[in-house]
Amino acid sequence: MKVSLVSGLFVERDAISGSLAAKLRALDGDRTEQHDVRIFAQGSDASDARVTVYGSPTDLALDAHFRESDLVSYEFGIAYELFDTLHLARQRATTVVTYHNLTPVELVDDPVTIRALRRAHVQRESLSLVDHVFNDSGSNARQLQELEIRTDSSSVLFLPAGPAAIGSPAERRPAASRVELLFVGRLVRSKGVLDLLDVLDALDGADIRLTVVGPEAFSSADLCSLVASRARSRPDRLRFLPDLADDELGHLYRSSHVLVMPSSHEGYGVPLVEAIASGCHVISYDNSNMPETCAGLGQLVPSGDVEALTATVADTVGTLLGAAGGPYTLPFAAGRFDDVEWRRRVREFQRLRSDDRFAATFLDTVYGLVESERSPRPDWRIS
Repeated sequence: MKVSLVSGLFVERDAISGSLAAKLRALDGDRTEQHDVRIFAQGSDASDARVTVYGSPTDLALDAHFRESDLVSYEFGIAYELFDTLHLARQRATTVVTYHNLTPVELVDDPVTIRALRRAHVQRESLSLVDHVFNDSGSNARQLQELEIRTDSSSVLFLPAGPAAIGSPAERRPAASRVELLFVGRLVRSKGVLDLLDVLDALDGADIRLTVVGPEAFSSADLCSLVASRARSRPDRLRFLPDLADDELGHLYRSSHVLVMPSSHEGYGVPLVEAIASGCHVISYDNSNMPETCAGLGQLVPSGDVEALTATVADTVGTLLGAAGGPYTLPFAAGRFDDVEWRRRVREFQRLRSDDRFAATFLDTVYGLVESERSPRPDWRIS
């Protein structure tokens, strides 16, 4: 099968890029058929020779591989020019889109990003034209229904835990002395970095250290500067480690006790999946996709309530330190569990978000679409 995978970016430590990479692994690992795959993006840092960077939809539309593809798979979570080739691709190929949700415009300060999001709202209407929409979550699927964006077919396809969490054991970690807190994500206002710094200030007497990990290239320069400055002044309380490799991030997940995610919005929340799969306790706000992504294995706090977030972190730290390195239980959205039940639930969480599960679901769906005879398109799909 000749396949084109299309995205705005294909770069390290980016959730949408990770979705494309998971599809590439699925196609490359398919034992039933060899696939001729090409990746098309407007920007990429990948060394894979199959990646082609195009700056305009016209360039992609003229590409021979793209024009001859049996399957064209698009990622969509922000506006990008190459997405406009969908109208051409659907005339010749089976087309699928993976919908990653859109950040609400009111949560963004940067004028460039605001313009991109407004453009994305227009492009999102084109999802009604494709043969199938993969949604990262049921929440994303429901949003499309509420927006009355009708599709021929759609399904939920959980993103797998990234390379940073592969092979992680489901083990609780004792905290004999200091509790290690972790934040992973872009340093932008909507991710709640300022809320987290407020929590750190409020718990000044607690024996904790916060490590902030975020890609500088996709973060606010002002927030990066603020966190870096704070880290230099209090290295015993705060570390800033931007742009970590997957193995380094994996070590952090496995050595940290609590991931804190006070985001105002998450289209999915890959760090939540990586943390839970690594045995790291999760505390997050209760908005957007975070409750569903945590699947009952996170501790949820009312969105934007910094006092409640501070109290929850303080209680968790107290429980960990109070156990003095011994056994402990922590509350989750789904209740309290002993070690045996906790491990069972985390293993099931890992299974449902494994590369194998993702690959089987993706390949089964696209094979069915490509091999089925095309039925006439209903009037509302004719453009």
